[in-house]
Amino acid sequence: MKRLVHILLIGVVSLILVSPLAAREEKKEATTQAALEQPKQEESWEELNSKVTSLYKEQKFMKASGLNKYVVSVARKLPEPEREKLAISLGNMSMIATHLGKFMEAEQSAWEELAILQKKFGKKSLDVVRAWNHLALIYTMAQEPRDAELCLESIIEIEEGHYGKENAKVIPSYQKLLKFYQISKNKEKEKELSARLKEMEKGKKK
Repeated sequence: MKRLVHILLIGVVSLILVSPLAAREEKKEATTQAALEQPKQEESWEELNSKVTSLYKEQKFMKASGLNKYVVSVARKLPEPEREKLAISLGNMSMIATHLGKFMEAEQSAWEELAILQKKFGKKSLDVVRAWNHLALIYTMAQEPRDAELCLESIIEIEEGHYGKENAKVIPSYQKLLKFYQISKNKEKEKELSARLKEMEKGKKK
C-alpha cells in the first residue's frame, strides 16, 4: 500500500487575514458558481482533497470551506483503517476556518483531528505534531496566548522524547516558541529561551 501522503495546509501559504469586504465578495462569487462546482459523486477522497488544496493555495477560502465540508462528510464514511484521511480533512478545515476568522470552528476541527491521530498513532507520536501545530496557530491568531504556548510546549515535549533535549531537530520548534514570546511580548521567557537556543546552535556547529 502506498504511504498516505500527508497534505498539510499549514505553511503552504502565509496566513492572510481576509477583510470582511473580500470575504463578502468571495462568498457572492462562490454562491453564483455553486451549481457549476458541485462535486461529482464518483470522485474519490484524494481527488476532492486535491481540489480543496488548490483552492486554498489560490486563497479562495470560502470556496475551499464549502467543498471541504463535503470532503469531511465523505471521509467520515471511510472505514477505520482510512481514518487518517478524516484527520487530514479536519486539519484542512481548521486552517481554512482560521483564515476566515472562524476560530471556534477551527478549534473544534483541530481538536478532533488531534484525537483521531492520538488514537491511531499514540499521544507521544511525531504524527500528532501537525495537529498541535494547527492548534498553536489558531490560538495565536485568536489571541489566546496561554493556550498557544501550551500547544507549542506539547510539540517540544514530543520531539524531545524522540530526538533528545539537545538534538538539532528540536531547534525549529524552539524557534517557533521564541517567535511566539516575541509576538506576545513575554520578555522574560524570550530572553531565557533565546539563551538556550544559542547554546543549542553552538552544539550544532561542533
